Amino acid sequence: MNTALTEACQECLNYFAKSVQSGEFIIGDGKIEGLIPLPLHGQYIRIIGSVFNDGIFKYGESFKQNESFTGTVWLLAIPPAFLKLVDEIKAFQEMNDSAKSALVSEKIGSNYSYTKAVGDNGLVAGWQDVFRSQLNNFRRMTEERP
Repeated sequence: MNTALTEACQECLNYFAKSVQSGEFIIGDGKIEGLIPLPLHGQYIRIIGSVFNDGIFKYGESFKQNESFTGTVWLLAIPPAFLKLVDEIKAFQEMNDSAKSALVSEKIGSNYSYTKAVGDNGLVAGWQDVFRSQLNNFRRMTEERP
């Protein structure tokens, strides 16, 4: 599962859905039985209602665990610009060693000090604050359902 992508889509309330199918599905050997049409190899899908595999996956890559479940599978068409933004968010998180810390400045000398970015709410800025303007281009007011 692509956790950063799932979180970014949740933040924007936008999963870029092309179709949504509800029913009984079987996940096994990297495939999902019960979908018509089948996703294209490499297409992103969102799974809801599974015990082990809820989230966004790239079809053809491994799922967490084989299972049967009754739920919903969304076929997605995530734009390359959004995927690039998610890569920037991941890099930011790795550089700051936490999704909740945005280091603005650091002084190493006789007295070590650092400053972290602060959001509008006065709390330490997270990736949502740092990337707000870019995320706004992809936001929806409510979660989409095609």
